[in-house]
Amino acid sequence: MRHRHRRVHETHTKPDLPITPMLDMSFQLLAFFVITYKPATLEGSLAMSLPKPGSDTPSQQVNSEVLEDDKEQPVMVRVPSNGSGLILAYELNTATAAEPIRFPDSDKLLVELKSIAKAKIDAKEPVPKLEYQFAPDINYQFVIKQLDEAKQAGFTKVTPTLISEPKAKPMAPAAPDLK
Repeated sequence: MRHRHRRVHETHTKPDLPITPMLDMSFQLLAFFVITYKPATLEGSLAMSLPKPGSDTPSQQVNSEVLEDDKEQPVMVRVPSNGSGLILAYELNTATAAEPIRFPDSDKLLVELKSIAKAKIDAKEPVPKLEYQFAPDINYQFVIKQLDEAKQAGFTKVTPTLISEPKAKPMAPAAPDLK
């Protein structure tokens, strides 16, 4: 007798991965991120929403108590821009100077800030607070650079604020000539 051996076919279930919808979704995500990416000009600017000088709203107050070393006049550095985010000049104003000292670049400003901080340290006096007033459209990389240089100069209390320019009043339209 001949025995025929029948092979028993085992049925394996293969996973059914829907590749096409996954590829479609990945290309849609890729297209979305490529289209919405903004290059470095927008990454470099910072819309600073900092408290205005002299504002007393509770949300903008950091500490209401007056510290001993904050009674001294702060050193002020004004940083105006040319309208496109670049720095025009640096204006340093101290309590001893009659008018602001202008610096064409940050290297000369850094040397002056170092000499101010060193003079205070040598006299065993506290280093004054340094207040930066940046133009609202200043490029973010310049803000960070100035804050780093202030720390290098020896200032531990640095406050960045926006330049508060008084806005011009809008002119009333001229009356029409009714003749």
